[in-house]
Amino acid sequence: NREMVTAKFEWDRSAHTIRLSAALNTDSNFDRRAFRSLVIGLRTLAKRLYPELHRLAQECRKQAPPPPQSPVD
Repeated sequence: NREMVTAKFEWDRSAHTIRLSAALNTDSNFDRRAFRSLVIGLRTLAKRLYPELHRLAQECRKQAPPPPQSPVD
């Protein structure tokens, strides 16, 4: 997160998900250009980081214990 200017990663342990998010700080009113710039920045960053995140997710799946078996009736 310290390398990214506006975005940050959020990890939801219960859902096993990682979100890339950003906050748009406005002092007076909603600025459409600032919002568009933020969305474009998130998209660009997601495209750049996807290969590494995908690789890490695959490694985590391999190391995770198998899900519990459902009881058989």
